Amino acid sequence: MYVVTWGRDSCMKSGILHLSVLPRNYRYSELRPDYSFYVFMLATERQKEHDLMFPLLHFMRTVHIPFPFDTQCLCIKNTQELFKHEGREGRGVADEMMKRNPWWMKQQWRGIVKVRLKWVKNRSLDHIIEKETDLKAAWLLKDAIKRSSSGFVTANTVGDWQKLLGLTVPVVRFLRRYTTLFQEFPHPRWPSLSCFRLTDTALLLDSQEQAIHESHQNDAVQRVSKLLMMGKSRALPLHSLHSLKWDLGLPDTFHRTLLPHYPEDFRFVKSPNGVVSLQLSRWPHELAISALQTHHHSSSLYRDLQPSLTFPMRFPRGYGSQNKVKAWMDSFHKLPYVSPYADSSNIDPNSDLMEKRVVGVLHEILSLTLHKKTKRNYLRSLRDEFNLPHKFTRIFTRYPGIFYLSLKCKTTTVTLRDAYQSAKLLDPHPLALHRDKFYHVMQTGLLYRHDGSFKSHDIPLSTQHSHHESYHHLCQGETTQ
Repeated sequence: MYVVTWGRDSCMKSGILHLSVLPRNYRYSELRPDYSFYVFMLATERQKEHDLMFPLLHFMRTVHIPFPFDTQCLCIKNTQELFKHEGREGRGVADEMMKRNPWWMKQQWRGIVKVRLKWVKNRSLDHIIEKETDLKAAWLLKDAIKRSSSGFVTANTVGDWQKLLGLTVPVVRFLRRYTTLFQEFPHPRWPSLSCFRLTDTALLLDSQEQAIHESHQNDAVQRVSKLLMMGKSRALPLHSLHSLKWDLGLPDTFHRTLLPHYPEDFRFVKSPNGVVSLQLSRWPHELAISALQTHHHSSSLYRDLQPSLTFPMRFPRGYGSQNKVKAWMDSFHKLPYVSPYADSSNIDPNSDLMEKRVVGVLHEILSLTLHKKTKRNYLRSLRDEFNLPHKFTRIFTRYPGIFYLSLKCKTTTVTLRDAYQSAKLLDPHPLALHRDKFYHVMQTGLLYRHDGSFKSHDIPLSTQHSHHESYHHLCQGETTQ
């Protein structure tokens, strides 16, 4: 089914017409007669521009597109007349909305012709995701053993954690692979039951991690605050934050060891259904600046208070030079930039401006993470609170110059392209550097010296020279596209 949509420009004098395609089973009643989304055909306020409608009407008749109305040509000059024709009470929604909305709300449509780009694999970013899948699993197991009151975990306890850790091999097999960090021993009461505890090397690395957390507490608090500031209610369920604690670089027990020390910034609230959420106690105005605004703070456009800010682009090879892609991105970047910390309730959800706002929100969320990436499912849990459309994940494949969607290790991971160069983070956080060290110890059994060289820790020779299974075995059966 073809639909002609119309949107007003910033001068409210002319319209932009474009043709879009909807599924065959799409019902007319599902099309909202909103103030900037009109069904099938609308004439602009200028009488001379009515001639633009006849070529479209002729095209619709030529391809046998059904008309929802009996008349062959329908001229509607304002929203009240549209509502009266549809059997609704005229209320002048468009004019009233334009009076109350900020300046950037007056330009929601540019008639952007979107280009469908084929997904292209990025081997360097895929390799990073492969590496960190193993690293994150070992890190979470370390924290779980540390939390245990007995100081160890049994094979029966961790047997069901494979999916939770994102592994493609059994957890016990994974623990036995990295004897540098995990020591296996028989249970003191049931010798046939295997148990695992942390080695001295793992305890040393954990103490270094805690030192980094203590020295960068303010940084972690700011990341949590900015994430809450993007929500409609300035609050997020605690379980959603726990899913993101690895990506945000938060301590394992941040809800007990970090957040209670900042009562002026956060408070815990409990909903009627029993869900505990973390809410902002105050609005920190100094933090309401996005990473994109910080990136452009020295540019002339930002100093001149221009509404449009461009996203850094790194297209796959061959795409950035295509004229159709350049034209598409130029039109996209000319739209006003809406800060992810601004109220978006008055933006038309079907407009081009809302799409750019969604891109900005996803860009800001990924910018808050240590490795500038996270799992797609984690973002889905934030959809309602961040006022994202139902199928917002299509944005990742629609803008491959900004985001990269990886399908490695039986999961879908979203990465910010401009944060990496030559498979390395451009601005790594101290905790991200420590995680690289942790991964090196996992693979080699060696620790860094203070001068940057290596030394063998007190690890048995059999451990130092043992042949670890290839990391790529964790990703056997990965999804390909």
